[in-house]
Amino acid sequence: MPRPPTPQELDAYRAEADRFIAALDEEYYQHFAGLKDRLELEEIYERYARLTELEQAQAIGEAVDGDRGVRELWKFACEGYIGRLTREYA
Repeated sequence: MPRPPTPQELDAYRAEADRFIAALDEEYYQHFAGLKDRLELEEIYERYARLTELEQAQAIGEAVDGDRGVRELWKFACEGYIGRLTREYA
């Protein structure tokens, strides 16, 4: 089982997740505002693939201690991992 991340590692994960969501938001905005013909999400998901690795979700799960923020990070990591597994079937 992976070791729980330190508070600093959780902060770094949170910041990376924020950048990931901002990149997705920007891509959706540019596409639906007519600034881009194609919606190109694959590169964004590849760039931030580390966020959705099983080991990452397990490690964050080990850090859950009742703090809502850590629990939400764990939820984000788990949903990302499951989404990655099922993407080819969507």
